Amino acid sequence: MTATHRQRSLSVDSRHSSRTYANNWHYRVPALHINGGGTPTREEAERECLSAIAFALEGDPQNYDAHAETITVDVRVAPAA
Repeated sequence: MTATHRQRSLSVDSRHSSRTYANNWHYRVPALHINGGGTPTREEAERECLSAIAFALEGDPQNYDAHAETITVDVRVAPAA
């Protein structure tokens, strides 16, 4: 397999629940089906979101096929510049 370098961006939606008594920040990553939040600040919601994305991309070794040929890809989870 030929190595091809591609960079992709994920869309992260964030919203503030000012209409409720909770008054918290929430986030959503549609491409990975991640919803979360409930944090008091947007910064905390962003940190939690990055952790959730990294966790979703980790994978579970129990799901790996021991008989398949595999490759490893490097993935960096960080806010866009």
